[in-house]
Amino acid sequence: ADVEGGIKNLPSKELQMVAIERNYRIDDNYYTFFLQKRAEAEIQKAGNTPDNKILDKARTTAVVNGKAKSKNTTTALIIGLLVPLALIILSELLNNKMRTPRDVKRLGVFTMIGTLRHARNQNPTLVQDKPRSSYAEMMRSIRTRIEFVTKRKVGIVVTLTSTESGDGKTFLSTNLASLYAMSGKKTLLIDVDMRKPNVHTKLGVPNGQGLTDYLIGECELEDTLIRNNHFGFDVMRAGTIPPNPGELIHSDKMAELIAKLRQDYAFIVMDTSPIGLVPDAYTLIELSDICLFVIRCLKTSRPFCKQTIMQMTEMIENHDKVQLVLSDIPNEGR
Repeated sequence: ADVEGGIKNLPSKELQMVAIERNYRIDDNYYTFFLQKRAEAEIQKAGNTPDNKILDKARTTAVVNGKAKSKNTTTALIIGLLVPLALIILSELLNNKMRTPRDVKRLGVFTMIGTLRHARNQNPTLVQDKPRSSYAEMMRSIRTRIEFVTKRKVGIVVTLTSTESGDGKTFLSTNLASLYAMSGKKTLLIDVDMRKPNVHTKLGVPNGQGLTDYLIGECELEDTLIRNNHFGFDVMRAGTIPPNPGELIHSDKMAELIAKLRQDYAFIVMDTSPIGLVPDAYTLIELSDICLFVIRCLKTSRPFCKQTIMQMTEMIENHDKVQLVLSDIPNEGR
């Protein structure tokens, strides 16, 4: 305590000198200690020398289990190829949808009049809104072939049908009527699908009195028509859903109506019921000049379509009147 008290009486410079000397002695002791430990470690390392010498490094001349390794690789490669191949073949065998024009040509005696690519826009009058599109050009090709089959350019009545619902015949009907209307000729689109009318829904026009009401005598012909609309063609709605659509279509009044409309219109397009489900379209095919049988790619069932085509072959005498159309072909190759 006396020494510390005396130190406190020293000047500040002396106090700093004392602190520096104290730190120096501590660091010097640490340094000496570490030098001693390093010298001891080097001495110990030098004393642990190996008692062997490498004369020559080993060379690998052969692998004991080399054949087993090669066999495993070959087996894995074969399995990796066969399993995907088997899955692909199985999926092809189980796929029963119509996919290519070759599938359509194998169906029967009817000729394929054309194909239609997938339209990204579901506009019912796509050919009017986009007249230079690829879809419009394919529709023009079908129109030209229709004129070639019917051997006339005006006064054509076209019936459209399909195997089942959802094959795209209504979409094709509205665009075909639009294409005929673009030529400046009077065109009429008739919704003859009395069981499930869909033309007015596609076109966005109000439903009211239509073909059914005219055939049963509840309205005049003018009441069934929607004229002077922005589509460029007249529309005859299906009207009230009747309990006996087959009898109405097969009646004499229906034949008289078509004959009367032929005098007023240059082109008549009739959207009918699926002929694979109900036989209503057979009568309309006889009243028309040509029938377009719509087959939707990757949608229409191949067995069901083939069965329907066989029935049509037996029922229709003039096979040239029925022409097949493969629609909605994907733009990307599968």
